Amino acid sequence: MANSNKKKKNSTIDWASVIMKSIIVAIVVIVALFFIYMSGLLPKCVEGIKITKKDANGKVVTIDSLPVVEVNYYYSQLLTTYRMYGYLDGIDLDSPVNSASSTATYREMFYNNAAASVLSTAMIDDIAEQNGFLEMSGIDRYTDIAVEGVRTTASDYGFTSVEGYLSQMYGTGFSVNSLRNCVRRDSLSQEYQNYLGQFELVPTQEDIDNEISNNVTLYNTVDYNYYYFPATVNSPDVSDSLELAQAEEGANVDEELYAEVLEEANYIADNATDPETFRELVMDALEGDDAALEAFADDADPTSIVGYSYDEITQYHGEDSEELDFLFSDGEAGDTIVIEATAGVYVYLLNDRYQDETPNVAYRTLTLTNEAALEEDATAEEIQAGMDALRAEAQGLVANVTDAAGFCAVVKDNSDVASEILTGGYLSNQIYPTNTDTFTDSDFALNDWLFSADRVAGDVYYLPSSDNTTLTVYYFEESAPAYIALARSTLITASLTAWSDANLTAASPEYQINMWALQNLSY
Repeated sequence: MANSNKKKKNSTIDWASVIMKSIIVAIVVIVALFFIYMSGLLPKCVEGIKITKKDANGKVVTIDSLPVVEVNYYYSQLLTTYRMYGYLDGIDLDSPVNSASSTATYREMFYNNAAASVLSTAMIDDIAEQNGFLEMSGIDRYTDIAVEGVRTTASDYGFTSVEGYLSQMYGTGFSVNSLRNCVRRDSLSQEYQNYLGQFELVPTQEDIDNEISNNVTLYNTVDYNYYYFPATVNSPDVSDSLELAQAEEGANVDEELYAEVLEEANYIADNATDPETFRELVMDALEGDDAALEAFADDADPTSIVGYSYDEITQYHGEDSEELDFLFSDGEAGDTIVIEATAGVYVYLLNDRYQDETPNVAYRTLTLTNEAALEEDATAEEIQAGMDALRAEAQGLVANVTDAAGFCAVVKDNSDVASEILTGGYLSNQIYPTNTDTFTDSDFALNDWLFSADRVAGDVYYLPSSDNTTLTVYYFEESAPAYIALARSTLITASLTAWSDANLTAASPEYQINMWALQNLSY
């Protein structure tokens, strides 16, 4: 009897222990899950996108893997761009893109678009690494500067930590390390393509000459006069006649007015012989229209267009337009043409077609910071002493530079400006500024130096900022007429595109997307 009671008592104690332990375990699990949720551990660890390629043996290998939080970085940037242009106004991201043919939602579409963007970037990064570019890259310094910039932004917005700012921007779990990964991924591909365009895929002079000979029209520039006469009632209040024509497309046309303006345009075309007579004839046609004539006040000529390229005319009127054919192919200097549009009439006078000889220069910059000038209580003497020391340091850095590649390396290792690191400080197709109203003596001196006929590759110029906080070193590379510089840039762009297409085709990269994780682990 006593033994039986003892067994029952022990049995009761065992169940109580089990229940207590279960409660403790449950509490621990709940607390652990809470901290996992709050820390964003799952979106940090669960794969959102995997990028693969085929190696030389045809084997599929992984070249990049992004956790959910990093995918959200690209997804958020994509959404921000679309929202900025109003493309998402009134759209539910979880609604079908096309309910008639697919159940895919806008959210899924944007995740796939983000994945496609990452695929191209990851592919180029992989090629850069395979080709040993990391040895000459400045990507680590660039990433450090970029992250510090985000820290400053977070502070400016009142966040106590950069992690709080990043989590709000890109989701729970997005950390400084996540930011580093994304910045590095994006920027390495940019830096490598910049390098290719500056050193590996540069056309020869023969290539440039052949390009111009085979595509003369593309590298011509035109000067002309034109005017647009609207044939609609209650025309929009738009000052520029081309904008007016575009604004009136499809509007109700007054047929009698159309006939009148067509007659006026033909009269101008028949009688205009030069820019002066064209302007006078247009003003005669506008007699009584005081608002339109205001544009001609003080000897202004709103009909005059100078120095327009083939690309610019194409952007305005399209590749198959009468305007493009007349200005760059069919017309000769002094010729006129009347072009009938939907809601009005254009009249053109071609004045000149030529190859633009305006000097275009290419150079590199290295910007260094005068730390003495950043001290709160620094005196003018201390700031100047800091600048003198900085100039001596800069001179030492470039003392052994013998070519553009050498200066590029110095920039990547020493520049305090992030953009210079990615480009090697390279700037091309630069012309002498047309607006010099705000120029200082230093600005004039710099541009006079850059565009001097005596300038040769390798020349160096030192320019302190007006407040002595920075020193910029200019390294001159070359000067060329505008049409030659344009042909060079066109060939480089074409070569980069061909290079990218060839590598993408050869490697057959693909992405695998974990849509469930992206939609359920993003918060």
